[in-house]
This record gives sequence, C-alpha cells and structure tokens, in this order.
Amino acid sequence: MKIGLWLLSAIVVFFSNQAFTATWLFTGNITSIDTGLVTNMHTGDTFTVRVDFDPNTNDLYEFNPPRSQEELRGRYEAEWITLTSANFQATNLGPVNYAPDIIVSDNFNQSGWDELAINSGLQRHNSIQQGDRDLVSITLGLRDTDATVFGSDRLPLPLPNFSEFELNEFSMLFSNDYTAGIVAFDAKWVSGSITSISEVPIPATAWFFGSALLGLLGKKRFEKM
Repeated sequence: MKIGLWLLSAIVVFFSNQAFTATWLFTGNITSIDTGLVTNMHTGDTFTVRVDFDPNTNDLYEFNPPRSQEELRGRYEAEWITLTSANFQATNLGPVNYAPDIIVSDNFNQSGWDELAINSGLQRHNSIQQGDRDLVSITLGLRDTDATVFGSDRLPLPLPNFSEFELNEFSMLFSNDYTAGIVAFDAKWVSGSITSISEVPIPATAWFFGSALLGLLGKKRFEKM
C-alpha cells in the first residue's frame, strides 16, 4: 500500500513539475523577394517556422478594464521561433530586443475578423546577414474574415484548423540600418504564403515515464491479491 501511494505521488509530482513546451509548425512557400536584396533564397523555396511556448503562459495584456484599445487583444510570450528553408536558417535569440510573441485578436475593435499573429525580433549583431542586411524580424499572420475562429483573446489550444483561416501571410524583414523598436531603414522584404499549420504532441518520453509508473502501481496491486 505504501509503495502504491509513493508511486502515485511520484506520478503527480512528475507531471506537476514539468513545464512542457508546446510547439506549432507553420509550413509554406516563399512567393516574393524584394529587388536589391542579395540572398541565396529563391521564390518557390519551402519554409518551416517552429514556434515553441509555454502553454500556461499568461496574457501580457490581461488588464481589467483594458487600458488601451491594443490591450483588447491577447498577447502571449513565446520562447523560441526557428525558421528553416532550403537555403536559409534563422533562430530568434530570446528576449534580447524583444521576445517573440503570439497575438490573438478576437474581432479586434469590431473589425469583423479574427487573427493569429506570431512576431519574432532578432538580435541584430548576431543575426544572419543577406548581402549587407541583417534579418530583423519574422512575422506570421493568419486571418479569419468571418470572425468565427476565436471566441475570446485566450491562447488557442488546441490550434484551430488551417482551413478556418481565409487569409495568411509570412514575411521576413531585412535592414542595413536598424534601430531596435524604432525603424528599419532601407528595408527589404521576403514574403510568402502559409500552406499548413500543425502541433507537435507532448514528448512521448513523458507519457512513457508516466505509463511505466502506472504499470508498476498496477503490478504491486496485482501481487497483493
């Protein structure tokens, strides 16, 4: 009996102490590259953007009542955003200039649309250059023009189906003279379209560990019968 209680407690403690990271994957194709941007990327290249975040993160705009119109949206801090393409890779460096975030807009300001936006700022002097320009930001946006996807500004878990969004956009901003939070001079853009979104399941090792403990608990109970 004592062993059974210990095993059950171990399961509870294990899962309560785990800050499992949720992961969203966005895939798509590059559709345009601004003239003058020296790059090894090409139109038609596929890309994958991985967004990692704590599913229990708090809404940074959680004020009651909201102090501004912007705060009617939900804003959630992400941990990492990683872009992988055929000829280019980049990873945000955490909250250096500003942390990547997830913006949830539920019929924002009675606009008639819902939007899920992912924004990532990168530390300029460590970011990958294309020609004489640094990668400044990566942005993803999905919009439902009927405003029926979200019923609140809460972080959407699970992620809505891609088919529920009528519009989508992907962009990368490059600049050769960028001042964080102010302006990007001589900006050049790489744009694209998102073709699918998906979620990565909770790590299988976590479930395996939990099921193993449950198995041991069941075995002990069986031996006592």
